[in-house]
Amino acid sequence: MKRALAVIAPVGLGLLFGMLLWVRTAPPERPRPPTGAATYSDFRVTTASGALSLSDLRGQVVVLYFGYTSCPDICPTTLATLKRAYGMLSPKAQAQTEVVFVSVDPERDPPDRLAEYVRYFDPSFRAGTAEPSTLEKITRDWGVFHRKVEGTGSAMSYLVDHTTQAFLVGANGELERVLPHGMPAEDAAQAIRTALP
Repeated sequence: MKRALAVIAPVGLGLLFGMLLWVRTAPPERPRPPTGAATYSDFRVTTASGALSLSDLRGQVVVLYFGYTSCPDICPTTLATLKRAYGMLSPKAQAQTEVVFVSVDPERDPPDRLAEYVRYFDPSFRAGTAEPSTLEKITRDWGVFHRKVEGTGSAMSYLVDHTTQAFLVGANGELERVLPHGMPAEDAAQAIRTALP
């Protein structure tokens, strides 16, 4: 019995270690929206240089983030992280990557203001928005929550609660994975590299 345990125990531990290693190194499962929820569909926004559709960027990896320029903390933090992540990419990888910021506050974020805002983080970043009805469809298709919050007591007349994650879209135009708020720049850069064609 002792001899059998001496053989079985190391084999069992080896199998357990192998399974844990596989779980740690297996690529993240691609998100699948439940029926009737997010579709991650193509869309079009207006930028300072004209209309921009997600499908226009086919062949590129796109990091898509929904926010607004008056956001006091979450948006600037996320864009600063994406700036650092983008800077960690090789020049070739940068040429294959687009960061797109879509404003959920079209009332205060005309295209020129958006262009100036993202340029502060990186001149290559793009930004746009759409009319409220179009924006509602876009955010519904992408499972993005946003809601105006009046009477916040801040110098701004209102704030906008919104989804804080970014979306990593592959060169084929399909969602690869979600990048959670607070993800380190190194991890975001590696996620982009993994999605590159």
